[in-house]
Amino acid sequence: MLRKTLSFLAVSLLVTAIPVASNAHSADQTQVLKRAFSRGGHIEMHLQAGEYQIRRCSEDKIHVEWTARSSKLDKVKVDLSGDAEKAKLNVRTPDNGDVHVIIEVPATTNLYVRLTAGDLNIEGIEGDKDIASHAGDINLDVGDPTSYGPVDASVSIGDLTAEAFNTTKEGFHNHLRLNGTGRYTLHAHVGAGDLRLYGKKKEAA
Repeated sequence: MLRKTLSFLAVSLLVTAIPVASNAHSADQTQVLKRAFSRGGHIEMHLQAGEYQIRRCSEDKIHVEWTARSSKLDKVKVDLSGDAEKAKLNVRTPDNGDVHVIIEVPATTNLYVRLTAGDLNIEGIEGDKDIASHAGDINLDVGDPTSYGPVDASVSIGDLTAEAFNTTKEGFHNHLRLNGTGRYTLHAHVGAGDLRLYGKKKEAA
């Protein structure tokens, strides 16, 4: 028990929050948080309104970088808890903060993401995906579409463009359900906005 506790404390010490000057907008400021994380782990994200990009990290780490107006930066609250195999990320944002967040995770990571509002782009991540947003657009790189078993994608109001699965639907209450033979599961939902699922089948070796 003591060894496990010491190991958790060692991992926790790897978390750092570093202020970084933003070159894009002089009125904006950026902060960074990093933490060791195992490939094949599971991360649960609860994200408030903003623009988000979730992408592959070159290291086995969770890397979170957020940019906001300098007057609003201290009101952006980023909390990362858990251990090296299972983590939880909460991002709370202020109104009219113009918040942009980049989240990097290992190449193989199981994702659970809930976004209140805003645009979300996910690319280059292999694993289970459970992604939902109340309002805004989601662009989701599914990688090899044959790597999934159950696929459940839906949009209440907006377009569902699932080119990875040869499906396009417009308007209201659009739904796609498939049962493949792959190892991963895919669930994606948008309340109001557009959902795009894209990817490419891997070429046979």
